[in-house]
Amino acid sequence: MGSFGGWFGSVGVVVFMAFMMWFMGGVGGADAKCWICIGVMFPFFPLTSVAWFGVFVFMVASLLGGFVFCGVNVVCNVRDWRRGDHVFFGFCRERVWKKVLVFLFARRVDVGRVDCRFFEPVERVVVVEEDGLSRHLMPFGCGRMREAAAYDLKRYVGEGKIYDKVWASPTIPLVPFLTVSLFVMVLGWLFMV
Repeated sequence: MGSFGGWFGSVGVVVFMAFMMWFMGGVGGADAKCWICIGVMFPFFPLTSVAWFGVFVFMVASLLGGFVFCGVNVVCNVRDWRRGDHVFFGFCRERVWKKVLVFLFARRVDVGRVDCRFFEPVERVVVVEEDGLSRHLMPFGCGRMREAAAYDLKRYVGEGKIYDKVWASPTIPLVPFLTVSLFVMVLGWLFMV
């Protein structure tokens, strides 16, 4: 197998990447710990000395999770559109690329479900003096910005100033995708060797 230096380098890279992804809000704490455990248990590809197996497992899990995540959101959004919902009502001034990103990575939910734990808001409300309120899509944003947006959305819905359905992105656990990715890669690698 690999040397101790290779093991330390591989595990170090996986631990660093997992911590940074957790710190930046890309994955949750359980996802980061699962990724670290995979990196410690499998620092090399099976039966070889090729390092960084954990990084490849995470990449495959991210792709798999991303395809499932986007697929479910698109199906939900198309279903709502076919029912007659005006999915982008109030967002006529937004750019097309923002609408496409939000259509792929978010869906409209009741504002009561937006709590930054299971659903994170991807829209924000801006107070404009001459027009009252203006809603904007926010496909990117940090945790504090999203928490403030969730608070504002709930407040304005409570006051009756905006419609009670808002754009929110569901937070998905990556652990199942990491597990599937691990099994697929180990079995695939063993059958190839």
